[in-house]
Amino acid sequence: MDLHALKKELQRVKKLGFVLTHRVGDTGIGKTLEDLLHIKENNIPLHDIAGVAELKAYRRNAKSMLTLFTLEPLPKGGDRDRMLLDNFGYSKRANGRSKELHSTLSCKRYNNQSLKLSVAEDKIRVQGKGKRLNIYWDVKSVRKKFDDK
Repeated sequence: MDLHALKKELQRVKKLGFVLTHRVGDTGIGKTLEDLLHIKENNIPLHDIAGVAELKAYRRNAKSMLTLFTLEPLPKGGDRDRMLLDNFGYSKRANGRSKELHSTLSCKRYNNQSLKLSVAEDKIRVQGKGKRLNIYWDVKSVRKKFDDK
């Protein structure tokens, strides 16, 4: 489907008005829109529309963020995840034993978990307040992932 055809299809879908989702949960709205546009559901990291665009949908009042792609930081392996949980994780359970970490990072300031990003010419690093971390993405990989999506 090219971009011109997509515009026509989106206008057709808009005229339908309210449509019940075809699946419950967070992914329901995206699945429904893909169905209405006759786009086969896939989880491959390629463009949905004409080889140039990725279709994204969300509920108007959704509190969750929209994810364009995921990319595991470097270095791979080791105890990176355990170290992050132990040092920056938090417990949501009454027993306090099981930690989790869901976090949005910014370059502007440290977040509630004392984490932020710093960008250099070739790397995007995770910084921990008062803790030296070796966690990063190389800029070429991020750019490639974005371009592929």
